[in-house]
Amino acid sequence: MHRGDQNLQGIAGGKLPDKLKLAWTFQVERPKRSDGTPGLQPGIKASAVVHKGKVFVGDDNGTFHSRDLTTGKALWTFKAQDAIEGAALVLNDQIIFGSGDGFLYCLDANGKMVWKYETADQVLAAPNWAKDPASDDLWVLAGSYDGSVHCVRAKNGKPVWKYSTDNFVNGSPAIAGKKVIFGGCDTYLYVLELATGKALESIEADAYIISSVAVRDEIGYLGHYDNAVIAFSTISGDILWKYKKKSFAYHSSCAVAEKKLYIGGRDKSMHAIDRKSGEGLWTFKTRGQVDSSPVLCDGQVLFGSIDGNFYSLDAETGEEVWSYDVGAGIIASPAVASGMVFIGDEKGNLFAFGK
Repeated sequence: MHRGDQNLQGIAGGKLPDKLKLAWTFQVERPKRSDGTPGLQPGIKASAVVHKGKVFVGDDNGTFHSRDLTTGKALWTFKAQDAIEGAALVLNDQIIFGSGDGFLYCLDANGKMVWKYETADQVLAAPNWAKDPASDDLWVLAGSYDGSVHCVRAKNGKPVWKYSTDNFVNGSPAIAGKKVIFGGCDTYLYVLELATGKALESIEADAYIISSVAVRDEIGYLGHYDNAVIAFSTISGDILWKYKKKSFAYHSSCAVAEKKLYIGGRDKSMHAIDRKSGEGLWTFKTRGQVDSSPVLCDGQVLFGSIDGNFYSLDAETGEEVWSYDVGAGIIASPAVASGMVFIGDEKGNLFAFGK
């Protein structure tokens, strides 16, 4: 799933090979115009997810792809009516994702639609999941540009509750225990009661928020458009610290380790920040904006940049371990599974790196 767990911490388990090499790649098919000529090349903004030897990813043309993990061979595709920019959620072998056409889609393992749920606007971020506090039923939660977070039943897409804000909800809601935590473009952070969808806290963040909140030890972490990274208590709603280095916004979500957090900035840098104090520890400069959300795995920070490079940094020092020039800007975040790393680019290529 998106960011690896319900808390959206951006951590992947397992080991990485000493050296990663390109295992396979595929490019999204270019659509044809009404006169038969090729249209614009769709990009891949969505992060891939991996499940049972398959890689799942959506593209800007609204096509959802299933590929073989080892070979990259096409298994099946499903067509939505608009762009798929958020990662999918795989839950009990069902694949759930949102689209710019305003729907949440649920497919079975063979790519056949099980259900779809309509919101009033685009669903551009990844869904999350939770267990019904009163039963064993599973719920799916997703933000929409209709200004709401929607909670629906995973088995049939029937609504459970909806919480509405005053502007778009662009990021994914984090699930932490019995709470739902997210930020909105109305500049507020919200802590909801999972069972009912009722607000427990609303916190003024002073800028609109398009990324997802990462939660660890009842503290939420995020960057926003007032050029700051903040930490806040999910219990009291207090802002605990602000990190503000330069006058550039943050589009990336945080990856949160035990003592540090990592976030990409539109100052063309990856930042490492002390989780307790909010003090900067190191920055790594690229040649383009870093909207890609980092993933931590095996002591490395993995992310892409608009400069066209896929980077791996030493998480402790910020030194470059390796990089790979894919030839196009990267907004998507990496996915790590089975000792392999997957990432898409703005020219519609999905790259798979392995041993």
